[in-house]
Amino acid sequence: MLQQEAPMEIAIRNIGNSKGVVLPKPLLAQAGLDAESTAEIAVENGAIVLRKPAKAPRAGWAEAAARLAEQGGDAGRRHHDVQQNVVELHQ
Repeated sequence: MLQQEAPMEIAIRNIGNSKGVVLPKPLLAQAGLDAESTAEIAVENGAIVLRKPAKAPRAGWAEAAARLAEQGGDAGRRHHDVQQNVVELHQ
């Protein structure tokens, strides 16, 4: 478990019609957000919580399947085998 540091006070600034805060790099690093360009934000039990964005459950699958098919991989063979079995069943 990571050790929690003492709460720090930061200014809430006006940004147009909105409000904003500047988050110190060490704080972002401690939360694992230093390499991220986006974050999920929510209000939980009266606190604003930032988290790493959740990765979509099947993110990248379509690209990986396309690469596999281009290389004559498993996806292409299965599709061919299924088509062949359908043709044989209908004869």
